[in-house]
Amino acid sequence: MKTCPNDPAGALPASQYLNEAVPGYPGLTKREYFAARAMQGLLASARTAPWYWDEVAGHAVRVADELVSKLNKQA
Repeated sequence: MKTCPNDPAGALPASQYLNEAVPGYPGLTKREYFAARAMQGLLASARTAPWYWDEVAGHAVRVADELVSKLNKQA
């Protein structure tokens, strides 16, 4: 099964389980969730100054994209 980076990261409300697509779902996407977790780890494990935060954010997004790519290669 492929991982779509734009699918919701969390569970959908019970009333929406039967729908194939949930337009306007307010939760995080898988890509956003993966990036947030990667950024959390990067910030916790490194000494970063405020002027490096944009670089940390860029790294986190690249980590998230790589994770989605690797998951899709294993599917």
